[in-house]
Amino acid sequence: MDGITRNLPDSSNYKLPPGTKMSTNHWNYSDRTQFGNHDNTGRYIWIVFIMFALLSSLIGDSTILVAAIKYRAFKLHKLIVVIIQHIAVADLMVSATFLFPKIVSKIAGRWIFGKLFCNISPYNTYFATTLGIQLICAMTTSKVLILKYPLRSVSFSRGRAHWLCSALWVWALNFSLCFFIVEKEDVFFDYRIYTCDYGFSAKAWSWLKPLLFVVLVVCPNVLVIGTTLYLFVIARRSVARRGTDRLKWQGIMTTALTGAAYCISTLPYAVFRILEVIVDDRNKPESFFHTHYHSLANDFLFLNTISNIYIYSLTVPSFRGFLLSKVLWFIPSDNGPTSSDQQTGRSTSAGAKVEGIVMSNVAGKG
Repeated sequence: MDGITRNLPDSSNYKLPPGTKMSTNHWNYSDRTQFGNHDNTGRYIWIVFIMFALLSSLIGDSTILVAAIKYRAFKLHKLIVVIIQHIAVADLMVSATFLFPKIVSKIAGRWIFGKLFCNISPYNTYFATTLGIQLICAMTTSKVLILKYPLRSVSFSRGRAHWLCSALWVWALNFSLCFFIVEKEDVFFDYRIYTCDYGFSAKAWSWLKPLLFVVLVVCPNVLVIGTTLYLFVIARRSVARRGTDRLKWQGIMTTALTGAAYCISTLPYAVFRILEVIVDDRNKPESFFHTHYHSLANDFLFLNTISNIYIYSLTVPSFRGFLLSKVLWFIPSDNGPTSSDQQTGRSTSAGAKVEGIVMSNVAGKG
């Protein structure tokens, strides 16, 4: 399909960046009149949800990185901690390149970031999303291997863990590299999801897209599902003997819940990608499946982005103690801070409380 400059029916109100392309599906999903959200109530609810997801990711993932790198607040296996750091970076990339422009476009009712950012946005989004899949798969699989070969896992250093994650960063570039090689400017603004997306219009995508989908998405997801279920089985078995053998309880639950949250968040989108091959939009472009379900499945992916901070707070006592210590840092003592406390920005009694809490919660690795 040749590149088409999109001039929408309501171009008097909105005009896309010149030179960008129309949707490569059978219908022009860049048509605001036909596919834009005209329900203000639903639009406001959607904006609140995406704003919550964006803030949760920016604050939560930044806190995770600071806690893991500067304060070493995750008392888990070092391989799992390194993967947690890389997952946080990947989630921040998704927030910056996908969530932020998405919510701004929704509020403005149009794309306002120009042609250049529209063209590079799908590259960053597919890269960060693919990277997140590989890292979650590495996390759950690594935890199973750690439990199966505990003696060998002891010698696995942080440096080797970073090398492993770096290899996954390179591997995740496959989608974006194929975009550039096949047709680098096949990008359009999709009103169903209110952001720029890749079109997959070239004939090569008829076989290349399923191949990449199987290798980069299906296979890792199968591993995530299998290893997550296995971890839940181990966790259930360990409950009865928890008093004598914790089996690294917090590490198991952290990894298992992270994998479960990922599986739940990606299930609707996986269903869409599988059924879109069968359910043709040639005759019914405004059907529920191709519009509302596609939008809902796309937004459901954000649950994985925002869930990590809450999962870690629930399952990792040392991280929970770190968060609580930062909260208590702002609580003044009953008698008021001394002059030295004012200089350091904290009170003595609050500092004592913090130390006690942290020391009691950071006992033992999981």
